[in-house]
Amino acid sequence: MNKHHLISATFVLLTATEASSDTQLYGDILIRYEDEGNHISLPPRERMRLIAHAGIKTQWTENWLTHFRLGTGLKNKQNVPGITIHRFSEQPQPDSDIFLERAFIQGKGENWKVEIGKVPWNNFQVTDIFWDGDLNPWGMNFNYEVSAQSTLYLSYYQPLDGNSDTIGDMSLIGFQWREKMGNWQLGITPWFVDYQGESNAQYATKDTQYDNQFLLLSAYAKYGMFKVGLDYGHSLDDFDYVANGKYSDQKESVALEFAHGGLKSSGDWLIQFRLLKVERFGVVTEFAQNAVSPFATSNFKGVDLRIRRKMSPEWWLGMRFSDIQRIIEPLEEGYRFRIEGQYKF
Repeated sequence: MNKHHLISATFVLLTATEASSDTQLYGDILIRYEDEGNHISLPPRERMRLIAHAGIKTQWTENWLTHFRLGTGLKNKQNVPGITIHRFSEQPQPDSDIFLERAFIQGKGENWKVEIGKVPWNNFQVTDIFWDGDLNPWGMNFNYEVSAQSTLYLSYYQPLDGNSDTIGDMSLIGFQWREKMGNWQLGITPWFVDYQGESNAQYATKDTQYDNQFLLLSAYAKYGMFKVGLDYGHSLDDFDYVANGKYSDQKESVALEFAHGGLKSSGDWLIQFRLLKVERFGVVTEFAQNAVSPFATSNFKGVDLRIRRKMSPEWWLGMRFSDIQRIIEPLEEGYRFRIEGQYKF
């Protein structure tokens, strides 16, 4: 049993052996129809997918709680949370796993919060362009509210290599400032990420062997129901030695989002339109957004449209369309179309 399994087992034992009067069970189920096509070399895919989570939060004291969550997906590729329940086109049946995707202790004070274990991503970002939200690395998050308008974010992660191993070390520091001015809401978060790679990955093999440092900026402006958001990143490292310099100037990531609405109450609509450009080393390819394309999480550009409607307090219904192409060879392109609904309990 490695150290990560030992931490998980200790958390579960604590939760199982001592009853608490403040325990919350929760979960969600998402059903998705997915159609992918118009590729150059990849075969089309049409299928039904299921994504489900089940969690338990236990409040032990006023300041401390434990949190565990099981999830569906591919345990050795955890930014793929869906399992295929029906195939309309001819394609291999992927694995279908259920695994412990979150397991952490959380402490809170008047103006601070700390999380230790298998934790969710900590820093504010408008989109998942830099870090896929389904990935929960081993590590520690620390937030400190400097004022009512500003928060300091500090994190140390060991990103996942499959279900039980890790690959590399990642450190993050960010500072968010936000303000309300009449009908306007503004927010800006500069942040810095240092990733120290390793060359022995078994599953997470895409660019995890390279060290990479990033300067990033996430910002938004909201007026009433309208919102504009930006995620921008730039690598500080030199990659002239990779592929004879083919990607030496491919070091930026940009996501520009235009949104209207929200999903707070029944009958609400949320529309999000995004322009995306992610160069090869503008992100760590293995950990970046996996929602818009079956063939790329870096070295791509395109558009992404998502529309959802809150049908009741428990569930929403929506559609999503992405049209993506690679920036530099090997050339590939294609669309991904989804119809989906999620129920929460």
